[in-house]
Amino acid sequence: MIYASAAKGYRIGGANSQLPNIPSNPCPPQYTSGTTPFGSDSLWSYEIGSKNTWLQGRVNSRLAGYRINWNQIQQSILLACSFHVTENVGSAVSKGGELEIDGTPFSGLYVNLGLGYEDAAITSSPVGSPLPVGSALNGVPRWTGSLLGDYSFPMSFGKGFVRAQYSFTGTSVSNNNPLAVNISTLAQRQRGSYSLTNLFVGGKQESWEASLFIKNLFDVRGNLGDEQSEISELPGRPRWAITTPRTVGIDVKRAF
Repeated sequence: MIYASAAKGYRIGGANSQLPNIPSNPCPPQYTSGTTPFGSDSLWSYEIGSKNTWLQGRVNSRLAGYRINWNQIQQSILLACSFHVTENVGSAVSKGGELEIDGTPFSGLYVNLGLGYEDAAITSSPVGSPLPVGSALNGVPRWTGSLLGDYSFPMSFGKGFVRAQYSFTGTSVSNNNPLAVNISTLAQRQRGSYSLTNLFVGGKQESWEASLFIKNLFDVRGNLGDEQSEISELPGRPRWAITTPRTVGIDVKRAF
Protein backbone atom coordinates (compact mmCIF):
# COMPACT_ATOMS: atom_id res chain seq x y z
CA MET A 1 0.00 0.00 0.00
CA ILE A 2 1.23 3.48 -0.90
CA TYR A 3 -0.31 6.45 0.92
CA ALA A 4 -0.03 10.22 1.35
CA SER A 5 -1.53 12.46 3.99
CA ALA A 6 -1.74 16.12 5.00
CA ALA A 7 -3.02 17.39 8.33
CA LYS A 8 -3.21 20.67 10.17
CA GLY A 9 -3.28 21.26 13.92
CA TYR A 10 -3.13 24.23 16.23
CA ARG A 11 -2.80 25.14 19.89
CA ILE A 12 -4.88 27.98 21.34
CA GLY A 13 -3.27 31.15 22.63
CA GLY A 14 -3.53 32.65 26.10
CA ALA A 15 -2.15 35.30 28.39
CA ASN A 16 0.79 35.58 30.77
CA SER A 17 0.00 36.53 34.35
CA GLN A 18 1.07 39.94 35.59
CA LEU A 19 4.50 39.62 37.19
CA PRO A 20 5.50 41.35 40.43
CA ASN A 21 7.59 44.51 40.23
CA ILE A 22 10.62 43.65 42.36
CA PRO A 23 12.94 46.69 42.72
CA SER A 24 16.00 44.60 43.50
CA ASN A 25 15.44 42.23 40.54
CA PRO A 26 13.05 43.93 38.10
CA CYS A 27 11.18 42.10 35.35
CA PRO A 28 10.62 43.76 31.95
CA PRO A 29 7.94 46.46 32.29
CA GLN A 30 5.61 44.90 29.69
CA TYR A 31 5.08 41.96 32.06
CA THR A 32 4.65 43.97 35.27
CA SER A 33 2.12 46.46 33.94
CA GLY A 34 -0.58 43.86 33.28
CA THR A 35 -1.39 40.61 31.47
CA THR A 36 0.33 40.09 28.12
CA PRO A 37 -1.30 37.87 25.47
CA PHE A 38 0.36 35.30 23.22
CA GLY A 39 -1.16 33.91 20.05
CA SER A 40 -2.02 30.48 18.73
CA ASP A 41 0.67 28.37 17.09
CA SER A 42 -0.10 25.92 14.29
CA LEU A 43 1.48 23.32 12.05
CA TRP A 44 1.00 21.52 8.77
CA SER A 45 2.16 17.91 8.57
CA TYR A 46 2.79 16.11 5.27
CA GLU A 47 3.64 12.42 4.96
CA ILE A 48 4.13 9.90 2.18
CA GLY A 49 4.96 6.25 2.66
CA SER A 50 4.36 2.61 1.87
CA LYS A 51 3.44 -0.56 3.75
CA ASN A 52 4.59 -3.83 2.22
CA THR A 53 4.51 -7.58 2.82
CA TRP A 54 7.30 -9.87 1.59
CA LEU A 55 8.10 -13.60 1.41
CA GLN A 56 4.51 -14.82 1.70
CA GLY A 57 3.82 -12.70 4.77
CA ARG A 58 6.94 -13.63 6.73
CA VAL A 59 8.37 -10.10 6.50
CA ASN A 60 6.55 -6.76 6.74
CA SER A 61 7.98 -3.29 6.17
CA ARG A 62 6.80 0.28 6.67
CA LEU A 63 8.64 3.25 5.15
CA ALA A 64 7.63 6.90 5.48
CA GLY A 65 9.00 10.38 4.84
CA TYR A 66 7.51 13.50 6.38
CA ARG A 67 7.75 17.27 6.72
CA ILE A 68 6.20 19.39 9.49
CA ASN A 69 5.92 23.19 9.22
CA TRP A 70 5.50 24.82 12.66
CA ASN A 71 4.52 28.50 12.77
CA GLN A 72 4.30 31.11 15.55
CA ILE A 73 5.93 28.72 18.03
CA GLN A 74 4.78 29.07 21.64
CA GLN A 75 8.00 29.07 23.65
CA SER A 76 8.50 29.26 27.41
CA ILE A 77 11.13 31.93 28.12
CA LEU A 78 13.09 32.33 31.36
CA LEU A 79 13.45 36.03 32.20
CA ALA A 80 16.41 37.50 34.05
CA CYS A 81 14.11 38.12 37.04
CA SER A 82 13.67 34.29 37.31
CA PHE A 83 10.03 34.16 36.10
CA HIS A 84 8.80 32.31 33.00
CA VAL A 85 6.57 33.75 30.27
CA THR A 86 5.22 32.32 27.01
CA GLU A 87 5.86 34.11 23.73
CA ASN A 88 5.41 33.39 20.00
CA VAL A 89 8.92 33.08 18.58
CA GLY A 90 9.33 32.39 14.88
CA SER A 91 8.85 29.15 12.99
CA ALA A 92 10.54 25.79 12.44
CA VAL A 93 10.60 22.88 10.01
CA SER A 94 11.02 19.22 10.91
CA LYS A 95 11.73 16.71 8.14
CA GLY A 96 12.80 13.13 8.25
CA GLY A 97 11.95 9.50 7.65
CA GLU A 98 11.13 6.26 9.41
CA LEU A 99 11.74 2.62 8.51
CA GLU A 100 10.33 -0.37 10.36
CA ILE A 101 10.79 -4.04 9.45
CA ASP A 102 9.41 -7.04 11.34
CA GLY A 103 9.05 -10.70 10.61
CA THR A 104 9.59 -14.32 11.59
CA PRO A 105 12.84 -15.65 10.06
CA PHE A 106 11.96 -19.10 11.41
CA SER A 107 9.35 -20.67 13.68
CA GLY A 108 9.30 -19.20 17.18
CA LEU A 109 11.46 -16.16 16.45
CA TYR A 110 9.98 -12.69 15.96
CA VAL A 111 12.26 -9.74 15.10
CA ASN A 112 11.41 -6.03 14.84
CA LEU A 113 13.82 -3.34 13.63
CA GLY A 114 13.12 0.40 13.64
CA LEU A 115 15.19 3.34 12.40
CA GLY A 116 14.35 7.04 12.43
CA TYR A 117 16.02 10.22 11.15
CA GLU A 118 14.82 13.76 11.89
CA ASP A 119 16.26 17.15 11.01
CA ALA A 120 14.40 19.79 13.03
CA ALA A 121 15.56 23.41 13.00
CA ILE A 122 14.38 27.00 13.36
CA THR A 123 13.61 28.63 9.99
CA SER A 124 12.62 32.14 11.11
CA SER A 125 13.40 34.01 14.28
CA PRO A 126 12.41 37.43 15.68
CA VAL A 127 14.96 40.24 15.76
CA GLY A 128 17.07 39.93 18.88
CA SER A 129 16.25 36.26 19.48
CA PRO A 130 19.13 34.36 21.12
CA LEU A 131 18.40 31.34 18.88
CA PRO A 132 19.09 32.29 15.25
CA VAL A 133 17.84 30.62 12.08
CA GLY A 134 19.38 27.16 11.76
CA SER A 135 19.38 26.40 15.50
CA ALA A 136 18.31 22.83 16.29
CA LEU A 137 14.97 22.33 18.04
CA ASN A 138 15.02 21.56 21.73
CA GLY A 139 15.35 17.88 22.65
CA VAL A 140 15.03 16.38 19.15
CA PRO A 141 17.64 13.67 18.41
CA ARG A 142 18.70 13.33 14.79
CA TRP A 143 18.91 9.52 14.90
CA THR A 144 16.87 6.94 16.80
CA GLY A 145 16.75 3.17 16.50
CA SER A 146 15.34 0.06 18.12
CA LEU A 147 15.70 -3.70 17.86
CA LEU A 148 13.51 -6.38 19.43
CA GLY A 149 13.96 -10.14 19.36
CA ASP A 150 11.42 -12.56 20.87
CA TYR A 151 11.98 -16.32 20.82
CA SER A 152 9.23 -18.61 22.14
CA PHE A 153 9.31 -22.39 22.55
CA PRO A 154 6.84 -25.06 23.76
CA MET A 155 6.78 -26.01 27.46
CA SER A 156 4.64 -28.40 29.49
CA PHE A 157 2.48 -25.53 30.81
CA GLY A 158 2.27 -23.57 27.54
CA LYS A 159 5.13 -21.54 26.04
CA GLY A 160 8.40 -20.20 27.38
CA PHE A 161 10.06 -17.14 25.89
CA VAL A 162 13.22 -15.07 25.90
CA ARG A 163 12.87 -11.44 24.83
CA ALA A 164 15.52 -8.76 24.33
CA GLN A 165 14.92 -5.06 23.58
CA TYR A 166 17.51 -2.50 22.49
CA SER A 167 16.96 1.21 21.84
CA PHE A 168 19.29 3.99 20.71
CA THR A 169 18.74 7.74 21.12
CA GLY A 170 21.17 10.02 19.32
CA THR A 171 22.64 13.35 20.34
CA SER A 172 20.45 16.44 20.71
CA VAL A 173 20.49 19.89 22.28
CA SER A 174 18.68 21.53 25.19
CA ASN A 175 17.46 25.12 25.24
CA ASN A 176 15.99 24.92 28.75
CA ASN A 177 19.05 26.42 30.40
CA PRO A 178 21.30 27.58 27.53
CA LEU A 179 24.84 28.75 28.19
CA ALA A 180 25.42 32.48 27.75
CA VAL A 181 28.11 33.45 25.24
CA ASN A 182 27.32 37.15 25.06
CA ILE A 183 24.28 39.37 25.47
CA SER A 184 22.67 38.37 22.15
CA THR A 185 23.88 34.79 21.71
CA LEU A 186 23.24 31.62 23.66
CA ALA A 187 25.05 28.31 23.25
CA GLN A 188 22.72 25.32 23.15
CA ARG A 189 23.56 22.71 25.76
CA GLN A 190 24.59 19.39 24.22
CA ARG A 191 22.95 16.09 25.22
CA GLY A 192 24.90 12.92 24.48
CA SER A 193 23.56 9.77 22.85
CA TYR A 194 22.66 6.69 24.90
CA SER A 195 21.51 3.09 24.46
CA LEU A 196 19.24 0.98 26.68
CA THR A 197 18.90 -2.81 26.81
CA ASN A 198 16.10 -4.79 28.48
CA LEU A 199 15.84 -8.57 28.97
CA PHE A 200 12.79 -10.72 29.78
CA VAL A 201 12.61 -14.48 30.51
CA GLY A 202 9.26 -16.07 31.24
CA GLY A 203 6.30 -18.14 30.19
CA LYS A 204 2.79 -17.89 28.75
CA GLN A 205 -0.33 -19.93 29.40
CA GLU A 206 -3.43 -18.92 27.49
CA SER A 207 -4.16 -15.31 28.57
CA TRP A 208 -1.50 -15.19 31.33
CA GLU A 209 2.14 -14.14 31.02
CA ALA A 210 4.80 -13.96 33.74
CA SER A 211 8.44 -12.99 33.38
CA LEU A 212 11.60 -12.07 35.22
CA PHE A 213 13.02 -8.86 33.78
CA ILE A 214 16.15 -6.75 33.88
CA LYS A 215 15.60 -3.24 32.55
CA ASN A 216 18.57 -1.03 31.66
CA LEU A 217 20.82 -4.09 31.80
CA PHE A 218 24.08 -2.12 31.58
CA ASP A 219 22.97 0.56 34.07
CA VAL A 220 23.31 3.41 31.56
CA ARG A 221 22.76 7.00 32.78
CA GLY A 222 21.03 8.35 29.69
CA ASN A 223 20.60 12.13 29.55
CA LEU A 224 16.88 12.87 29.14
CA GLY A 225 17.32 16.64 29.44
CA ASP A 226 17.74 19.38 32.00
CA GLU A 227 14.99 20.94 34.08
CA GLN A 228 13.73 24.46 33.56
CA SER A 229 13.60 25.73 37.12
CA GLU A 230 12.68 29.05 38.73
CA ILE A 231 16.00 28.85 40.59
CA SER A 232 19.20 29.40 38.64
CA GLU A 233 21.66 26.53 38.35
CA LEU A 234 25.00 26.60 40.10
CA PRO A 235 28.00 26.91 37.73
CA GLY A 236 29.09 23.46 36.60
CA ARG A 237 26.13 21.79 38.35
CA PRO A 238 23.37 21.24 35.77
CA ARG A 239 20.24 19.44 36.96
CA TRP A 240 19.87 16.60 34.48
CA ALA A 241 16.96 14.18 34.34
CA ILE A 242 18.40 10.71 33.69
CA THR A 243 17.11 7.27 32.76
CA THR A 244 15.96 4.87 35.48
CA PRO A 245 18.95 2.85 36.77
CA ARG A 246 19.15 -0.93 36.34
CA THR A 247 15.92 -2.48 37.62
CA VAL A 248 15.22 -6.16 38.31
CA GLY A 249 11.72 -7.44 38.94
CA ILE A 250 8.83 -9.76 38.10
CA ASP A 251 6.11 -8.84 35.61
CA VAL A 252 2.69 -10.57 35.50
CA LYS A 253 0.16 -9.80 32.74
CA ARG A 254 -3.28 -11.02 31.77
CA ALA A 255 -4.89 -10.31 28.40
CA PHE A 256 -8.62 -9.53 28.27
